[in-house]
Amino acid sequence: MKYLSLVLGLLVSGAAVATDGTITQGYPDETLSADQYSGCNISSSDIYAYPVEGLPTARQLESMSSTYGWSGSTSTLDVTDHVLKTVGTVTKTIKEPFYEDWGTLAIPVCHDYFTPSNQNGGTITISNGTHSVNISGIYYQGGYHTVNGMGWRFISSQNLIDAGFSNGDQLTIKIKNSSAAPYSSYTGWGKLLKMAQGVPTIVLTFDDGGKGPWDQLAYTQAKGIKGTIFYPWEYEGRRDKLTVDQLRDLKDAGWDIELNGTGNDGSMTNRKSAKEATQHLVSGRQWLAENGLNDYARFFAYPNGNYDKYVRPVTKKGVQGAIGSPVVEMSSVSEIKVGMVAEARTFPKGTRVVSVDSENNTVTLDNASLDVGRGGETVTKPNSYMSFFDDSGEFYTGKLQAELKKEGFKVGRTTRPNTIYSRYCVGDYGLVAPARGSTIKSGDDPVARVESWIEDPQKAGTTTLIYLHNVTGSQDGINTSVATYQMWIDKLAQARDEGKIQILTMQEWYERDCGDKS
Repeated sequence: MKYLSLVLGLLVSGAAVATDGTITQGYPDETLSADQYSGCNISSSDIYAYPVEGLPTARQLESMSSTYGWSGSTSTLDVTDHVLKTVGTVTKTIKEPFYEDWGTLAIPVCHDYFTPSNQNGGTITISNGTHSVNISGIYYQGGYHTVNGMGWRFISSQNLIDAGFSNGDQLTIKIKNSSAAPYSSYTGWGKLLKMAQGVPTIVLTFDDGGKGPWDQLAYTQAKGIKGTIFYPWEYEGRRDKLTVDQLRDLKDAGWDIELNGTGNDGSMTNRKSAKEATQHLVSGRQWLAENGLNDYARFFAYPNGNYDKYVRPVTKKGVQGAIGSPVVEMSSVSEIKVGMVAEARTFPKGTRVVSVDSENNTVTLDNASLDVGRGGETVTKPNSYMSFFDDSGEFYTGKLQAELKKEGFKVGRTTRPNTIYSRYCVGDYGLVAPARGSTIKSGDDPVARVESWIEDPQKAGTTTLIYLHNVTGSQDGINTSVATYQMWIDKLAQARDEGKIQILTMQEWYERDCGDKS
């Protein structure tokens, strides 16, 4: 896919971005918050304009919010508020034949289920009758990324071509969700958008405060490349770490100076509470401002990639009860505790355990079972599967991110491996932003590895946040040798000069895609 020629060949979008981050469409009296582009709200009948000047308007390819045209086995199919909600498997034929210029197919999704950080339910399969491509799990050059059930599924037309798809193919899309697991009660799917690719982008980030980026500053400046430093501010004064003066040199060269998640590089989730961890990060923000390095830091990296702590749910099969009753019975109530959240399609979201009767193997909840499931289906008995989970922990999924959001933090980079789809901003799910490590293992061809990492965002029109550590004399574990680092810089500069990719700092990337300079 020749993204540069495609972008240059398209008219500038009618969308404009105000200084408050509001995106104004090309028609009067219509504004949308930038956050609305990153979740399930992007599912109305509108055709969406890209909030970045010079990029194409996304066109609706196939309405997924219609009851017509879906076939297959499913326990429920419900369409409300322009969002398809389904349990089971449904298939739909796309009326418009496939062509290479579709760009990236993007589908906003919303999973209504308990979602610890490593669970993402549902699978999308796109098929031309001979070849099929799945969009599920952690998948490079596409895939999806969600936080608390909200996010995007996406795949580039180049991926389909690579898999054997041809221009003119008739495609079908299959959505498969679990009809059993209570934490996969249903998935809401918005519009299927074509020509939705973003600018292929790489953001170079550096962890742990090593001096290597400063040592190599002359080399990167000569190539016109800048990076982002995530600095552990309590390292100030350590002999092997960047000094304040060196950080200022990098800042003066256009680098972005941001925060390590903690001052000493310890995990944020090892602190006493999510609030304390956040206030500690706020103190780092103040340190940067006091030293003239960043007036208001909004981006950070989770040390060791740790962003939550959770206990896996206790799942029970063969649950019995009656519609309208808060009491359920099972073969064993072991591990179920008072106060746990109880998940099942026939119980309202947020239902909790009131009491546990181990003698009779019954659990009493604070809500009665309903005769309508979460997917809209009519039921005659409670779902036979239930999950119970303890959300009381200080760092239970989402709690730290909620505190961080209150303090104005926008992006928390993890070590979770994937590209990130940011065409419509990243919203709250940017607070657990995936990245890709730069480690080159023994036996790897360094040149081939670096070239593949630079090619990936080009294929899917996405952004890859690359994390490096120090730049040293030799390739040593997580550190990068000077020779490999300079090869990185050379390859990046070449791809940029050929119009294949942009290389931005965290600040530049966020402002470009979210239109938010605050």
